[in-house]
Amino acid sequence: MRRIWITALVLVLMAAAAEAGLAVVGGLSRIASGEPGQEIEYEIVLRNTEDTEVVVRVYPTDYIFFADGRSEYGEPGTMERSNAGWFKLSTEWITLPARSEAAVYYRGRLPAGEPLSGTYWSMLMVEPLGEPDPQEVKDQLGRPGMAVATQVRYGIQIITDVGQTGAPDLRFLDRRLIDDNDGRVLQLDVENAGDRWVYPLTWVELYDETGGFVGRFESSQKRIFPGCSVRHKFDLSEVAQGNYKALVIIDNTDEHVFGAQYNLEIES
Repeated sequence: MRRIWITALVLVLMAAAAEAGLAVVGGLSRIASGEPGQEIEYEIVLRNTEDTEVVVRVYPTDYIFFADGRSEYGEPGTMERSNAGWFKLSTEWITLPARSEAAVYYRGRLPAGEPLSGTYWSMLMVEPLGEPDPQEVKDQLGRPGMAVATQVRYGIQIITDVGQTGAPDLRFLDRRLIDDNDGRVLQLDVENAGDRWVYPLTWVELYDETGGFVGRFESSQKRIFPGCSVRHKFDLSEVAQGNYKALVIIDNTDEHVFGAQYNLEIES
């Protein structure tokens, strides 16, 4: 039987992760603030948790995402608010010996003389390289067979704020009550039409027809960059049939607080 390798690329965008002997120390985002003309440096510390060496490639891409689940990773520096053209990597390839750590630096300068305002960002991809061992690829009869190799890429968000300039402008888009695997859910799409990112707390307060408070229902915390949108879901499975007023609060825990009010009819 012919040997066949199938590689599945998995992009990891979590607070922390380790796979295939590689870990990104300190989470998967780097945030810095500066003024036009100022130098900035981002440090990415990589850790090899295994007993064999690992070869890692690091490279930039642009990054934008939408409430419908789409994410786009464009050529670095092509997106309107990309900062990828401002910085250069200290190295694109690094070999980590067993049980070791090493740092990669992303250095550059904010452009001077340009009308910069708010938040600019991009992504650094960190990709360990490898392939299945042919000696381990066997079928049930001991013959060479098919292997599936999962190759994990870590996406590190590189965020640059231009001083205290810019402001978010959150806009409420599509909303609907839906039934999904988790029960009855209020689904709400939110877009940032401003020029500065936010990472707000988001919840819904429900009030019945008499004005009585029914409960507070929270969604997960999500970053929203300028020009991007996210989808929030609020579990209302335990709410009884009836008519309600829903007060949506999006609080960035600073002066930026956004709200909207809707009428909801929950049927049995």
